[in-house]
Amino acid sequence: MELKIELVTLNTKELKQLLINSSGLGFWQGKEEKGIFETMNRFKMVQLDPINPAGRNHDIFFFSRVKHYLQGQFENVMYPRKTVFEYYSPNLVSIVNDYFPLYKAYMEYYLEHSYYKKRLREFKAKHPKALETILAHVRENGITKGEDLGKLGQVDPRYKLWKSRRVSSNGLEYLWLLGELAIAKRDQNFRKYYDLVERVIPTSKQGKFQGTKNEVLFQILLTRMHYVPVFSLGKLRRTKSNHLRVTKKKPYLQLDFIENHDVNHELCLIKHQDTEDVFLVHKSKLDTMTSSFDNELRAIAPLDPLVWDRVVLKKYFEFDYVWEVYKRKAQRKWGYYVYPLLQNGEFIGRMEVKHVKNRNLLRAFHLSYEAQTNRSKALQKEIKALLEKWKDMVGAQTVLLPPNL
Repeated sequence: MELKIELVTLNTKELKQLLINSSGLGFWQGKEEKGIFETMNRFKMVQLDPINPAGRNHDIFFFSRVKHYLQGQFENVMYPRKTVFEYYSPNLVSIVNDYFPLYKAYMEYYLEHSYYKKRLREFKAKHPKALETILAHVRENGITKGEDLGKLGQVDPRYKLWKSRRVSSNGLEYLWLLGELAIAKRDQNFRKYYDLVERVIPTSKQGKFQGTKNEVLFQILLTRMHYVPVFSLGKLRRTKSNHLRVTKKKPYLQLDFIENHDVNHELCLIKHQDTEDVFLVHKSKLDTMTSSFDNELRAIAPLDPLVWDRVVLKKYFEFDYVWEVYKRKAQRKWGYYVYPLLQNGEFIGRMEVKHVKNRNLLRAFHLSYEAQTNRSKALQKEIKALLEKWKDMVGAQTVLLPPNL
């Protein structure tokens, strides 16, 4: 069978260069506010996470790509201008609002999951009319947080459906999942404020994508392809009926589904020359492969798209990384919230960093190097420079260096 979608074979060095540069970590993507817009225009989305040891995940994402980025700048710049919305894809992400019609269709399929069906059913049974009351309040009063909703916003210690003991918070989340509300802003504590979709999303982008479930899911995958460097498809194989297949089982990832949707102008397959591993990649990312690295030392967020696929990370970079934030302290090998350190195409080590707010300092500890790393004075100087920039990013006054630096 002749493939309609282009197949490109790369060696390990070329694959690593593609992974780094297409992730935007081989050179700066811009600076300050303009750099944030340019980066979002390129990657279309960024993953959000509330944990904030020394900047949240999205802060470190931009810190490693945009010069002079400051903590909280993303939400302070993008949300007031109504350029992004939040949803799961599959994790919580902030997405440029050009894709809202697609995600409006995706919401219907997302809520088919038995977990959400059960939650919503239980919520309506326990709190009849709560959703209608919350929606009416938002319609009349505008931007709303859970505590604004009177008795519904009071903490009830007997009630805990998911993360909150407030009926209002859970109700606002359901209305957001259903596409009735959108997250209009985040405050300095990353607390969510909701408003009607029509007041958050521009009118021109409030339509709905028309297509089957698999077509919607495949378009969601195409959107995510701008964010992730490559999407692993497992091994390329030929069936008994002489059809090419990949080992992933989802129908919208099978090659015949991909080829029947005429995406050859957007996507191609990358095959590693030695392992036969095959990856789906957006063609625009191939243009970055020949770009040279800027030799800047960067701290990488634990949920960064470059390190999201831990199998690829270990296999091709020989960097064994586990995010240990949910492990018990005694089970951690590296630390609670440890950042990989990337320089000139290689992971040279890892380090934990914490903003100690009551002392107004940035504390670095648990610094460890990879076996092949040259622990030169020049590298130590670069780590100190990185921490100085990090201090400015979170607004601390001083840096407490790790003991082994």
